Amino acid sequence: MRAIPKLSQLVGVACVLSLVANCSPVPALNLAELIGRADLIVTGSLVSVKQLGLIKAEVAGRSRQVHLMTGTVRIAEVLKGNPRGQDVTLRWIVPEESDGYASIPEGIYRLIFLRSGTESSYEVASVHYPTLVAVPETQSEGTTVTDRVINQLAAVVRSTTTRPEDRVEAINALSTIESATVVSILKRALREQDASVQLAAAAILLERNDISALPLVEAKLVSPVANLPPYLRHNLLFGISEGVKDEKAIPMLSQLMQLSDVEARRSAASALRHTQSREAIVPLLSALSDRDFEVRYYAAIGLAETTGQSDWRPLMEDFKANEQKYLIHWKNLANPR
Repeated sequence: MRAIPKLSQLVGVACVLSLVANCSPVPALNLAELIGRADLIVTGSLVSVKQLGLIKAEVAGRSRQVHLMTGTVRIAEVLKGNPRGQDVTLRWIVPEESDGYASIPEGIYRLIFLRSGTESSYEVASVHYPTLVAVPETQSEGTTVTDRVINQLAAVVRSTTTRPEDRVEAINALSTIESATVVSILKRALREQDASVQLAAAAILLERNDISALPLVEAKLVSPVANLPPYLRHNLLFGISEGVKDEKAIPMLSQLMQLSDVEARRSAASALRHTQSREAIVPLLSALSDRDFEVRYYAAIGLAETTGQSDWRPLMEDFKANEQKYLIHWKNLANPR
């Protein structure tokens, strides 16, 4: 539905939201891939940071001046691998132009992903996601590395003393893992008092066609005083638009079609189309009269797909050129002669 993908508070949002000079696209976090790439995953903190000097290195396909850094990772717990002692040496680079390279916070307890470097030091497993949030004194549980990482991030989500933005970061990281455990964590987060934590989890559940979060989301979208952050509102609407396919959501989607917010109506129309249910025909027919072109287009293709009339499913360019032809055809379905 949208050219702009789901947004995140993690590294790289600025590159998505605006055309920033020298800003390279940051790949989306894939937690399973990050876990697989790392030779060593620990909780702990980075201490004794030093800058070794400027060197030339290839960054984003170009040779750049970068700062060579070194520091000591003080390990609290090992989730994967066999470290060379309680403290290990880490070397990494910091480009003068960031290019989406994430910083490694000094002295902050984190979940740290490393790979083997030289005999005496490690490198970061990902320049974009070298660390993730963690809370101290969390004992990792689980028989697999992935289970133990999930357990660490779940502790952040549950923490009542951790900043909401860190809890949202943990939710976003967990969202890339498909498991019943993650779904349970997300559903529990719906009951949190902080709205940003609630709705970050809700957006991911909706994207997975889990409509248990839809009543909460509808209430927030309808409320004139909700004042949602733009990235969070976008993610909720993205989840509805691209994830919701359950026909049980049709009554609530029909309510969203009544809002003045055009993005909400577009998302609802897209979701009604994705249900492929004949129960969606009436609200889709109503959407043919919407004042927004995209809403009318989603209604037309939704009706074509739901009724099996593939000849009447236009590409957007064709609909734009011959809109009245399609509107008349589908309105005749509602008012047969």
